[in-house]
Amino acid sequence: MPASFHNWRFILALPVLTLLMGCVPMRAHMPTTATPPPTVTTTKVEVVNAVATVSASDTLEVIISGEDDLSGSYKVNDAGDIALPLLPVPLHVAGQTIPAVNQAIIDAYKDGYLVDPKVSVTLYVKAGGQ
Repeated sequence: MPASFHNWRFILALPVLTLLMGCVPMRAHMPTTATPPPTVTTTKVEVVNAVATVSASDTLEVIISGEDDLSGSYKVNDAGDIALPLLPVPLHVAGQTIPAVNQAIIDAYKDGYLVDPKVSVTLYVKAGGQ
């Protein structure tokens, strides 16, 4: 076959190849620039060596593993107590360190409410912004 015949086949195939390339989505080859989700900032007090003590008007974040209804943020009242769900009386926490409050909550819920509560307490907002 003459060489010009092969050139014509190539020239005729070129538009077909161009059309086929147009069928490939270009987005698959382009990097996407997704907008990151908005960040939520909260004010948490770093409790170094757990020496900070709880006082009236502080807010404690109490997480009880597997007990979403019992977990939440609780503000310490003027008497130094927090009212936790299911407990018949408020729990006195003023003057105690976070580990001591954590243990007091465990003990309170162990007394007839939960078998083996896993509790995490964080000083969420310190009164006076200290």
